[in-house]
Amino acid sequence: MNLAEQKKIKRMRSRELCRVLAFALLPILSAGCLTPPNTDNTHPITDPTATPTMTPAGGVRAAKIIFKVPTGGSDSGSFDAPSGAGTVPAVGLGLQATRVFNADGSLLSAAGADSPTWPKWLAGVEVGVSGALNTKATNSNCARFAAATDAGGRCYSGSESWNCNAPAGYYRVSEYDCLYGATPTTQAGTGGKDDGVYVRAFFSREAESLDPSENILAVIEYSASGMNGPTAAANCFPGGIFKPESCNELTWQIFLRANATDSAVPPYLMMIPPLVGMVNTAKKLGGTGVTTRQVMIPLASDTSLQVFQLSRIGATPGNQTEFETTCSNNNNGTGNSPLCMGVVLYSITFFRI
Repeated sequence: MNLAEQKKIKRMRSRELCRVLAFALLPILSAGCLTPPNTDNTHPITDPTATPTMTPAGGVRAAKIIFKVPTGGSDSGSFDAPSGAGTVPAVGLGLQATRVFNADGSLLSAAGADSPTWPKWLAGVEVGVSGALNTKATNSNCARFAAATDAGGRCYSGSESWNCNAPAGYYRVSEYDCLYGATPTTQAGTGGKDDGVYVRAFFSREAESLDPSENILAVIEYSASGMNGPTAAANCFPGGIFKPESCNELTWQIFLRANATDSAVPPYLMMIPPLVGMVNTAKKLGGTGVTTRQVMIPLASDTSLQVFQLSRIGATPGNQTEFETTCSNNNNGTGNSPLCMGVVLYSITFFRI
């Protein structure tokens, strides 16, 4: 190759390199990256990745309801003593909580849900109490707060007996009293607006009370006692449909609703079973175990949700004769023995998360 041809090739390569550089620099030049900087601030540069900030809803982050009426002059519970006639089975007519506590148990507000010190995101909490007014649970010893006379609530085995009553003042459900009689005085629950034995909490969905992005974590402290474990698994599926109440002595379920008056709402979670404790006639012990259950309430997933309800669905003793003679004194019509078969609720704490 002579000198002239070499120079020609170099010129061709130079022109090709210029075209490549021009093509590569075109986006930069068109974006104005090489233009003089703005010095008069007439067109301030903004960060395209910046996101707007939100002011979170204020107020306390936790609220604790203690299922107890005052005893010995102490306001250690969230409820005032109800009348002996019970509560009407309807939304808003249950026994209302009048005191709310911080998560550590210290008093937060003592003037009811309308008080300015009450957390606005918790619009109210009510429980169903059995009695003459409660047409779904007429026996006053079924669902109520334990009284001093409940000390007579015992479990029996022959001539021996031992304590099966609830701690004084706490909300308890004694299944012997709920089921006593040829026709049980307490009807099965459905999770609906007219259940007789329930806990119902209402949440405010106002943005200034509770952020739309917030959820609620409920921590429930309770006892659930029975005499027998689950029966054969096949019994849980009558007609091919799963019904845990068909194979367990106790059934409680949790429901979430957009409207307190909705009826046909499927259960959200199973609360009971499992049982926490069981009667031991050999060792003369009631079902005294206490446990906690954490329940996530996904409010952020549905802005219409505002009602949490824990309902007693039903109870089916595994052995009717054993149930009657163990949970009362020779089936005399009064048990007051929730730790034989039944439930004791101690507290529920709601956390904003």
